[in-house]
Amino acid sequence: MQFCSVSSNLSTKQLDESHISALSKGLNFAPVSKKVPTAHLVTTIKDAIRRSGVSETVAPKTRMLPRNVTAKEMKALKDLACNEDILILTADKGKATVVINKADYDAKMLTMLRDDNANCPVKKDPTSPLERNMNSMLLSLKRLTP
Repeated sequence: MQFCSVSSNLSTKQLDESHISALSKGLNFAPVSKKVPTAHLVTTIKDAIRRSGVSETVAPKTRMLPRNVTAKEMKALKDLACNEDILILTADKGKATVVINKADYDAKMLTMLRDDNANCPVKKDPTSPLERNMNSMLLSLKRLTP
């Protein structure tokens, strides 16, 4: 498992050890559920078997996966998820996680969008010529394949 670090806390939220530990698992991390949805799984598998035509019985035997977060980390994840004043993002470079106030992030985005040096209006929508060019390339590739 690839771990990352909380490179910077740019928010006013104080992160304790459990917050940092939970965030260090990365933004693609998913905690294992306490309870396996056995009824849903069995029903879904039985339906798939019926549709496939295979005659096989499915026993509702499931085993619990080991927990991959501590109780404190789970509480910290819920705390972070419920906090609507902060955003948790991946840094532009590296595998670091950044915690930032939502208002600060919105202000930075508006500043970037309003920058006339970086963004300028286009006179004509470039989508149609690009789409025609792409379709032409795909058609020529399709003709090459048997």
